Parts: sequence; C-alpha cells; structure tokens
Amino acid sequence: MRAQDLRRAVATALALSMMAVGTMTGGAAAMPPPWVPTFAAERGSCIDGQSNHHVNLELYDRHGNDIDGLSDVVPDSSDHFHACFSTGILTSGGSIHATNVDSLEIKSFTFPSLSVKDDRVTDVVKGTTVADSHVTIRLKHCPVTAGCGSVLARTVPTDHHGRYSKDLTSAFALRGGDSVKVTWTSPEGNSWSRYQSTPYMYLSAGGSLVSGGLNPGQHATFQLRTHPGGSVLSTRSVTGAASDGSFHITFTNGLSAGRRVSSDFASDAHVTLPSTSTTYPIENGKQKIRSHCLPNRAARIYWTGSVGNAVRTADSHGRLYVNLSSVESSGFRLPSGSGVRVVCSTSAGDTIIRDLIVP
Repeated sequence: MRAQDLRRAVATALALSMMAVGTMTGGAAAMPPPWVPTFAAERGSCIDGQSNHHVNLELYDRHGNDIDGLSDVVPDSSDHFHACFSTGILTSGGSIHATNVDSLEIKSFTFPSLSVKDDRVTDVVKGTTVADSHVTIRLKHCPVTAGCGSVLARTVPTDHHGRYSKDLTSAFALRGGDSVKVTWTSPEGNSWSRYQSTPYMYLSAGGSLVSGGLNPGQHATFQLRTHPGGSVLSTRSVTGAASDGSFHITFTNGLSAGRRVSSDFASDAHVTLPSTSTTYPIENGKQKIRSHCLPNRAARIYWTGSVGNAVRTADSHGRLYVNLSSVESSGFRLPSGSGVRVVCSTSAGDTIIRDLIVP
C-alpha cells in the first residue's frame, strides 16, 4: 500500500473510532454547559441574574450574617431570573450566594463600596469604588412634567484610590431630579449599581413643607424670605439621608406667593413662589381648570384624585388652563370635593406643588 493510501486509511479509522465513542457516550455536544451564574444588583430588596440551573439564594450582610434566603429560584427560557427578598436589603459590603440545586456548587458576589455625588451646576459626577477599575455613568433627564428621557452613558476609570470623576458639561446639563446611575462591573461580569437623583427641592405651595433629595450625607441650609432680597422669615438645616439623600423640612411660615426659598446645596437653588390660584369655571357648557404657575414653563395638572392629568405650557404671565370637556369627555364635570394638583418646575429642576380641593 502506498504511503498516501496508508495515511488515508489511518485517518478514516480514527474518524470512525471517534464517532463510535461519541455514539456510546453521547459525544462532546451532549456535555452540559458549565454553570457560570452572574448577578446584576443594586441597593434594595431585589436582584437580577443569569443562570442555566435552578438556584437557592442566600443574602449576607456586611458582617457575614445570613439575613435572608430564597429557595429554588427558577430562571426563565433565556436563563434570566429576578428575585426579591422579603426582609433582607442589598447594601455595599454585603454579598449574595447562589447554590446550584443540582450540583450544590456555590458562587458568590460581594457588593463593593460605591458612592455617587453629582453637581447640577458644574455637571460633574464623582465618587469612589474599587481601585484601578471602571464605572459606567448613565444619566437621564427626568422632568416632573414629562417623565424621563433618553440615556447618556459614559465609562470612566477609577484611580489607585478608587476615585472617579467625570465633567459632563459638553454632553449633558444636569438639572434637579435627573437620574444618575453608576455601575461597577467585576471581571466575572457581576455588577453593582447605585442610583442618585441630582439634588432638588419640592416646595408645597400654600403649606410650609420642603422636601426633595440631596447627595447622601450632604448638609444644606434653607431660608425662606419675604421676597427676593427681603428679610429672613425662617431658616432650616438638614442632612440628606445616607441611603438616598432624601430630606424633609418644615418652615415656621407658609410658602405663599411672592416669598423666596433658597438653599446652599446649589448656587441656582432659589425659587420665588408664583401665584397658584386656581378656578374651575364652566364656560360655554365646558368644565375648565384655570390656574397659574411659572411663566413660559410646562406644568402638569392632575384632577379627581390623580385619575386624569394633562401637561400645559403657561403663558408669559404664568397662566394655563385645561378644557376637561375635551380631555375627559363632552359634558364632564368635576364633583365637589375632587382633588386638583398643579405641578411646575424651574429651569434648574426645582418643583412647586399645589394641592387644592374643588369647592
């Protein structure tokens, strides 16, 4: 036999032998894929993940204490799962442990420290996390009159101290209440995110309450004046909650039209309260809501317990109205005692809210 024919015969015999082994054992194609679960987590009670097997989940706090668990979490047809703990909260320093219910193999992910601070005047987002890594910053405008818009994303490196900073001046003008999400992803594909609203304040016109959000742990002082540049009626100081920066303060005087609220959490955090006087006339057989808010700014008006709402832009005098007979139905009437809410925001993102009752 020629050498060339001999080589062909040997190759054919080897191929037939491998096919026979594959037939007897199921072949390499029948081997199950490896179990490599991944997690996408953020502060709260729920977690998302990918797994090609059912899993048991255990949640541990930063001290290693087992604080909650879920049994036999079943991924969907795309190997995705979403699970919520009944009492445990995912926080930095804690960890999630997933156990493959078939093999009892365990995979875990520890949530790293991750802080976020943003400045709506300088458009800088900064914070700290794992050293010599990267974070992805995602931003959305979220005006109260229109809802959140499209996302802008930027990936930023951290230095050897874990610090990161991004000046977004040329790409995104931050306003109060905008959504900022920062995500750190491990080499294994596990991610830990932190949401933060750009600092803002909500003013309850006609009342005395100011609420909103600061950067977590940020200290701010608020003043209520008789008018812009006028005498100080009330001063309050507050620190944003460590978890999300939320705050609530109450002035000793009411937030009436013409008075000025200012704060040092941002240089543009100042609002002169507009008239929010509202009437509910029937004009030519049509029910209307006529109100006032900020000149040339969009406002959202809710009625009958927030069941209906509409966005209108006020004129140069701050006047706006809704024809309910067109928005609702011909002949629609607001029953006495119905709730009406007027919501409008400044160009910086601070918001005035006025709740009213139809007489």
